[in-house]
Amino acid sequence: MATIRQQIAVAKLVEIGGKLKGKKKVSMGKILKMAGFSDAVVKNPQKVTESKGWNELLEQYLPDKDIAKGIKSLLKAKRQVKILDRNGKFKNVRNVPDANAVSKGVEIACKIKKKYKEDDDKDRHQLNLTDEQLNRIIKD
Repeated sequence: MATIRQQIAVAKLVEIGGKLKGKKKVSMGKILKMAGFSDAVVKNPQKVTESKGWNELLEQYLPDKDIAKGIKSLLKAKRQVKILDRNGKFKNVRNVPDANAVSKGVEIACKIKKKYKEDDDKDRHQLNLTDEQLNRIIKD
């Protein structure tokens, strides 16, 4: 069962969504500090984030089915493209896949399925897929 501080921390995490005024990201330590955890726990957030109570709270606040729906919508995201005709006027608005959203959806899905390996070099990533898996992804 989750402690009151864990409940506060998860509520803050969901409320903030990883962002805090003027900052791009908020560390888990910062969130735990806001929830009233000690400095020792703040420096070692895994003491909280790897607990059974924490995982129960995450499932309550961020159910897997909602996460899956969000990722699925990213994978199917479309954007409108207007085509310029010979007279310089836009026509034929078409919906095409949104490459940025689809890319992010694939990245998240691969991380969840443990098909994505992060290196020390943040600019390089490796997908651990067989040719068969890759072909299935491309077909869908």
